[in-house]
Amino acid sequence: MRTSMEQPVVDRPAGVPLARITTRFRPIWLLHGTVILAALASVPLTVAQLHGDDTPLMEAADWTIWTVFVVDFVAGLLMASRRGGRADYLRRSWIGVVLVVLTFPAVPGLLNGLGIARLARLFRLLRLAAIIHRAVRASGAVLGRRGVLYVSAVTGLIVISGAGALAVLEPDTVKGDYWTSLWWAVVTSTTVGYGDVSPVTLAGRLVALVIMLTGIGLVSTLAASVTAYFVSQEEAAHIADLHARLDRIERLLSNSQGRRR
Repeated sequence: MRTSMEQPVVDRPAGVPLARITTRFRPIWLLHGTVILAALASVPLTVAQLHGDDTPLMEAADWTIWTVFVVDFVAGLLMASRRGGRADYLRRSWIGVVLVVLTFPAVPGLLNGLGIARLARLFRLLRLAAIIHRAVRASGAVLGRRGVLYVSAVTGLIVISGAGALAVLEPDTVKGDYWTSLWWAVVTSTTVGYGDVSPVTLAGRLVALVIMLTGIGLVSTLAASVTAYFVSQEEAAHIADLHARLDRIERLLSNSQGRRR
């Protein structure tokens, strides 16, 4: 018998995050969504700033994005502190500290002011890598780490960040335009490759390789999901047919026993 102090057990399907079933963690779910949006906005913003497009609106957006990452890290730290796991959280979420440092809006200007433009370019690449890492983790927290939706979200994040990486690595290849780079990334992810935009450096080709492998993974997942759907439909029809046959056999046996009596 359950006592009044015991909590009811909530059944949930495998792979479905608890945030979808209960309302207890809904603020965190909302925060994860905000982090994903901030990450998506940060990629074209990083490319635009690399080419000197520092308008007041972009500067305000940059500080807003940095604030989102700071709030995300502090919120996780506070929740871990309530459970007595602050040290464990800092050890597991060190990327959060790195992300807060790399997205600090004043750092690129400081590096440029010191005359180390190459280091500033490397800094922006590291910033993109840290942002996409946090966005993938947030997607896993919101969507669960299995299923077509999660794979599609991760693929989209990698394509968007890969476009930003190529625009940073090879601005001449994409003529300094992020949207041209995004077009290239989408075409590359489908493994079509029109050839209108092609990376020429080793780093750019490595980015293309990652995007191609990610795209192949998405296509494979979609194919497996469609196949599993039709197989499950056939299994359901087969099971229904077996139940109907068993029902007929039971009726025949019941009628046979009634005649003997």
